[in-house]
Amino acid sequence: MLRGALASTTFGEKNLPPINTNAQPSDILKWKRKPEVATCYKDLFEKMDNNEDSLLTLTQILANFFN
Repeated sequence: MLRGALASTTFGEKNLPPINTNAQPSDILKWKRKPEVATCYKDLFEKMDNNEDSLLTLTQILANFFN
């Protein structure tokens, strides 16, 4: 449940479609090929804002998770 909460908070449900953790591999592959998922994946490696010292989105997620 925590993983879903982090994804929802970071990307919003409207941007990242849900996926069942028990989904079949073929369903997971279809999900990964969705443009919304690709955009969210790319955004993980972008800075949180335009500030030069800003953290990457992924770094911020990990910091929140481990704090």
